[in-house]
Amino acid sequence: MITFPLLFAFLPCNVVMDYNTGMKMNKIALFVTDLATMVGFYRDVMEMKTDWDGVSKNAEMTSDGIELIFYPRPDFEHMIHTSLTYPKQVNGSFSLCFDVITFGEVDKKYAQLVSRGAKPLFPPTTEAWGQRTSYLVDPEDNLIELSSFCEIAAAYETERLSMRPFHLRDAEAVFSYASDEETVRYLTWPAYKRIEEAQYSLRHFLNHEGCYAITIQETNHLIGCIDLSFLSDQKATFGFVLHKKYWNQGYMSEALQGLIDYVFHSLPITEIEGLCEVDNGASARVMQKCGMRFTHIEKNATCNGKVADYAHYLLTRSQYLSQHDRNERN
Repeated sequence: MITFPLLFAFLPCNVVMDYNTGMKMNKIALFVTDLATMVGFYRDVMEMKTDWDGVSKNAEMTSDGIELIFYPRPDFEHMIHTSLTYPKQVNGSFSLCFDVITFGEVDKKYAQLVSRGAKPLFPPTTEAWGQRTSYLVDPEDNLIELSSFCEIAAAYETERLSMRPFHLRDAEAVFSYASDEETVRYLTWPAYKRIEEAQYSLRHFLNHEGCYAITIQETNHLIGCIDLSFLSDQKATFGFVLHKKYWNQGYMSEALQGLIDYVFHSLPITEIEGLCEVDNGASARVMQKCGMRFTHIEKNATCNGKVADYAHYLLTRSQYLSQHDRNERN
């Protein structure tokens, strides 16, 4: 599940006490017509958490420390002894703002939410101020904003390599490494038998944001793949594969170091994690060479359907910056 923190009117999640007033804002209340429907929508569609029992008059929803409370409109009016009026169409007075980590995740999550039943209002659009934003509507016509300020680079370069998006014309090069049993030994999918499998992967798996073809600058020859993805709004992970013809030449550690540099310099990520099977010493050495530290072994773990013992490696932003400072001093 991708976590997206709930924000309100662009106020930060970590709102602190204003000691001048003695007040802090930490909850949002919505007065609703159909409590069960609204709880179901924000739980099942928007992935918020709740322990509502289906009977209580009010329901509390949470997302990354922000609390959203639903209360029936008639009960609230009875409590305050006042009749109120409510919007008859989409409520343009406010929006519930959800952040995701990147531009690509805005597009992906928007489509996912619409497929789950959210009503589309404004499709993902990149605004002049650098935000990719979109708007949906909940069952009672309240606005929901889904947005990001982080665009993943379409490409990046290192001293010898260029990492770029894949193209359909890369099928032969992808098949060259993906069909080699030794190259894909530790991957979670079997070696390709037909070039059509490479073509299918290029259409469906290798064409997303953060997935890069590794190419040699001097020859433009495609030799592998490195893929960036996100475990949360603060934690990234990656995967990589390199054609065995290019092993032991420093290419993979160069590509990974370039990715790590990009992540910590350009994205609001605090940790980057990698893993490999415990007997995959080559991948472990690549991560260690890039400054990542072994954390633990996960026994009988399932990774994309493959069960094995996996060694986990981690690099935090503070560790990265400390290493970077030492390297500059030396």
